[in-house]
Amino acid sequence: MGELLNGRQMMNMGTGNTARRVVGGIALVAAFTATSAGPAHAINTVRTWNSSSNPLIVRDDAGVSQGRGYGTWKVAQTSNGTRSLGNGQLKDDRPTGASVYIHMRTQTNSSLCVTNPVFSCSGDNWGTTDYGDSDRTNSDRWITISQMSQRVNTTASAARGRFQVCEDRRLSPDRCTGATVTTGDTF
Repeated sequence: MGELLNGRQMMNMGTGNTARRVVGGIALVAAFTATSAGPAHAINTVRTWNSSSNPLIVRDDAGVSQGRGYGTWKVAQTSNGTRSLGNGQLKDDRPTGASVYIHMRTQTNSSLCVTNPVFSCSGDNWGTTDYGDSDRTNSDRWITISQMSQRVNTTASAARGRFQVCEDRRLSPDRCTGATVTTGDTF
């Protein structure tokens, strides 16, 4: 009774073997479910973006460091639903100049980025669904930026964080580092 039956064996059984067919069918469904399970969910897995020994550094036109930052990111279930949560360490290397901040974008693998031009997309079909900036600082000491919280597109199954450190410029566009992107996580 513990053997798995293939479709032909099940069809060749007589009508008196209904119980055996039901048990065989259940075993077949259980075997299929066990072998086709998707990847484990990575919700609440903390991902790092850069580090204290390798921070993102924003520089002025002459190449002089203006500020630096690094941090962590994760996707989490909160009382506000599924959220993208970023934390960081931020430092202004020239505290008498313009302030610095962290710019965070939440990207998801939603098809919206293909069908809606409002969402910007990258090569792997990752689209930006929310973005924002941390508080600004002029501190020449490392400060903690806690819980930048952004929505996650509900039609997606994975998200990632995209980070930049920027200098707030008064009369011109802000200068930012190149972006660093965390590993995408399913939720």
